[in-house]
Amino acid sequence: ENFREVDLSNFNFFLFDVSATSAWSPRQNARLAYEGFITITAKVHRNKPEQPLPELQPFYSVLCWRDFQSSRHVQRALEQIASSTSNYRLIDSPDKQRAWKLLNNYQNLQNGGNWLTADYFAMLQAASADKAINFTLHTIEMHDDSRAAGAGADALPVAGEIGYTIGRVYTSLSGWTGERTRCRVGTVQLVLLGKWLEQKGYAFSSLGHCYSPTMDYKRQLGHRVLPRVDFLDLLASHRAAFDICKGRAACSPNTGECCFSPIEHGESVLASKLIDGQ
Repeated sequence: ENFREVDLSNFNFFLFDVSATSAWSPRQNARLAYEGFITITAKVHRNKPEQPLPELQPFYSVLCWRDFQSSRHVQRALEQIASSTSNYRLIDSPDKQRAWKLLNNYQNLQNGGNWLTADYFAMLQAASADKAINFTLHTIEMHDDSRAAGAGADALPVAGEIGYTIGRVYTSLSGWTGERTRCRVGTVQLVLLGKWLEQKGYAFSSLGHCYSPTMDYKRQLGHRVLPRVDFLDLLASHRAAFDICKGRAACSPNTGECCFSPIEHGESVLASKLIDGQ
């Protein structure tokens, strides 16, 4: 008889009463992302494989471009990139399986596991291939073309990440980096991707969780921590409709200005162009 009132704001993780098959539905999980859920995978039931676990976070790490531009860490990184002998290039890699394997190897080596499993990645790919919904997978790679000069066309990237876009909002899921060097290629990739997203007209970047000390790099990028309700309002302002056709120009619902050019699969950009365009 000791009941107390609760509402949805008291909960973070949501296990929906669905079958094992529908839990992996690409459209359903894309719709959850559209509504602001960040889905990971976890062992929810003993003796059962990992399954998607959607979370409405109490707080979100959000990177707005004004804060990004004013970050001293970002400014210093851009200065170092400009003076470097490296010739960095970002690409939304068409070789998605390679991008996932590089991420998977890194996460298993560094953290003993990878929540972005092969099944989860396949689900993301299937959702992105659905031409009727507003969800696009991105496999970002950073190459150093000065290193690749003698390595041939198959030279491996030096860092990268996997994320997705919904309308004008980019969400970063997980990343990786190659060998640790003074160049800090992981930081370089994050900064250059921020510049690319800004120049292409994305409204902001969602960086997900913000509570772990290991995620201090998000503070260095200039992120803001938004409560759930504020994040959901911001997302709704820039996501556009869920059921749309891919390739249609996306406009800000607030201004109606068609200033957005989405990053396409296989598209690449040189670091020098990103820095010169600032």
